[in-house]
Amino acid sequence: MNAAASKQIAASQAAPLRRRERAAALGLAALGLAGGAAATAAAPEQTLRSWLVAELFWLSVGLGALFHLLLQETLGSRWFAGFRSAARRLALASLALGAAGFIPILAWTPRLYPWMAGASETAPPFGRAGWAAGSLACLGLWTLLAARRRRDAQETRRGEGAASLILYGLSLTAAATLWLQALSPGWFSTMCGVAFFAAAAWSGSAALHLLGLRDLRSGAAGAPSEAALQDMGKMTLALTLFYGYIEFAQYLIVWSAHIPREEDWYAARLAAFGSAAAALWIAFHVAIPGLVFLRRAARISTAWMAPTGIIMAAGHWLATRFYVIEAGSARAGWATDAAAILFLGGLILWAARGKVPGERSDSSTRTTGST
Repeated sequence: MNAAASKQIAASQAAPLRRRERAAALGLAALGLAGGAAATAAAPEQTLRSWLVAELFWLSVGLGALFHLLLQETLGSRWFAGFRSAARRLALASLALGAAGFIPILAWTPRLYPWMAGASETAPPFGRAGWAAGSLACLGLWTLLAARRRRDAQETRRGEGAASLILYGLSLTAAATLWLQALSPGWFSTMCGVAFFAAAAWSGSAALHLLGLRDLRSGAAGAPSEAALQDMGKMTLALTLFYGYIEFAQYLIVWSAHIPREEDWYAARLAAFGSAAAALWIAFHVAIPGLVFLRRAARISTAWMAPTGIIMAAGHWLATRFYVIEAGSARAGWATDAAAILFLGGLILWAARGKVPGERSDSSTRTTGST
């Protein structure tokens, strides 16, 4: 059987699976919408903050996929070819729908950021107009960077990738300041931008690993090989350790410096969330993923990766909530959060499994090893 016939058979087998996946994604979105309506009726004041949690949760996953696209483009890594299409689709869907989902946040920002309405003694220097302009600039830049790569083939443009990585890093730091630190304008942290980047790279790497494993097991055309999955697993392990180190470093610096405006922010949230949440953060972000991704056999096993992915998603949700939710309402709004994440996530997964307009497939359909 020639290569063209093999590709045609693989495509015909993949089409029904993709339709089922898109239908399941729409089902998740419908479930989230119904749950969100019920939760909003019970606690309407929580809805907007839960929507911000969902926005940052899914935007960070898309930003992580975009980071890997830019990084491997700059490095010219051949092993990443099997993940490139999934990374493109995930980045475009997350960033495009995430940008659209920011409309209600832009419309009702004073409810999330009280300093915009003069309800806080301290306020950032950029003001409401600067906040809106900076947010739109970051979202537009990321969407443009992702859209630029929808036609990329196997060959890479290293110079453009390196320049894009610089813009990506600067914009990510700005977004962390605008969306996270501005929620508590009296709080200051030089590590917040790095922590936001670490969360994005970590969650994006895990998502690409799971998507690659799914493509390999379903026999999809262009799926990564087991050797490429091992490489992505090593990347995820490294980012797991990096993420844990960054969050610990931020916490350590805050407490060792003993600066009230930094320390009080942590103290209030640790008291509100409780020690159990801190233990879950360590388990879901570092301990469990680290131990699983250390095992070579686990990296290519659906039985290991599926529950690990769920655990990592729960940990990512918990970390996002820690930054966004007010300390006084830390134990409320879980149902609204879950509904918002399911609704937006269902739409993103539905879009990510569809056809990307103007996408051109890589010339290599399967990779066999490391760079």
